[in-house]
Amino acid sequence: MLTGLPVFIILTYSLVIAILALRLAKIKEKNKTRCNNPPRLTIIIPVKNEIKNIGRLVNEFTNQSVGKHQYEIIFADDNSTDGTLKKLLEINRNRNNIMVVANKQSGKKHAMINAAKVASGEFLIFTDADTIHDDKFVESWKNFICNNPNMLLSFGNVAYRDNKKNFITAFQNFEFSVLQAVGIATSALKITAIGSAANMAVNKSFFLSKIKEIKPEIPSGDDMFLLIAGNKQDRKKVKWNTASYVYTHPKETFSDFIKQRIRWVGKSKYYDYLPILVLSTLTFLANISFVALIFSVSFSAYFTLLFKVLSEIGLLCVYRSKVLKIKPEYNFFYIIMSAILYPFYATVVIPVSLILFRKKSTVGFNQN
Repeated sequence: MLTGLPVFIILTYSLVIAILALRLAKIKEKNKTRCNNPPRLTIIIPVKNEIKNIGRLVNEFTNQSVGKHQYEIIFADDNSTDGTLKKLLEINRNRNNIMVVANKQSGKKHAMINAAKVASGEFLIFTDADTIHDDKFVESWKNFICNNPNMLLSFGNVAYRDNKKNFITAFQNFEFSVLQAVGIATSALKITAIGSAANMAVNKSFFLSKIKEIKPEIPSGDDMFLLIAGNKQDRKKVKWNTASYVYTHPKETFSDFIKQRIRWVGKSKYYDYLPILVLSTLTFLANISFVALIFSVSFSAYFTLLFKVLSEIGLLCVYRSKVLKIKPEYNFFYIIMSAILYPFYATVVIPVSLILFRKKSTVGFNQN
């Protein structure tokens, strides 16, 4: 009898994941209409002590496949101390579509807001300084916005490039890929639950009207707070651009990984959108139930645990085959171990994150 409730929770969770996987498998690229009057775009890149990435970013965004007259680039510097601002100002003198905005306040969100206020684009494309962009990045957003001119907010793919291929990076890849898959599948269901500011497009007027909603006093969470505001205003206008990609690297150490997850999870205490709360609560309860059942000697309990693991791996495989342009080389032993060990990690890290996360916390700047 004691195993009845955990079994029910896990089966419910696994059924939800299976439904999301089926919806993800049905996603097809819509026929694109010709864009005779493309919107002007503003690419906003918040930076803090990113001098090592500035040259690469400038090269990436000045070698795009679309004409430079169709977009501008704003680097929003947040009080860098490593020479980032000086280098940007030197570059700015020689590039007519690059602007530099120095943040007089402190924090990534204030840098984003200051840049948005001076942007000339109808739509703002936000990305992070530590992400990698191909030459089709701007074009992918131009085409998407041309075909979705009434959108409020949209997210694109963020994919890991796993160079070391060890268990720590594989674990991060498993977790992050499942989150991306859930984001895309829920978007197709018109209840987008997850997105990342590392690849995010926003209607400028919508963004400026929601400055309070992104909670500038909290150092992270601009993406999710905007997502919630967009869903509340019109969830049908919150979308996912599966043709757009940025690439990033997983954290190299377990300590950096945990710090990032504390930021991710800690801000969830401020979420007030029912579908996100229901999905996140069900996921947490399923992970607790997994930990409880794994010590059971019941055959039905172990079958239930297997069902959870297979549903998550199935979602991951659909995401890999249907969405990703560059197919990562998954080590399936690591993937299986990640699916088994993740509930233990979630059972500890999520409650600790909610306790430790503070509004004024400044642990790290790239809070993607």
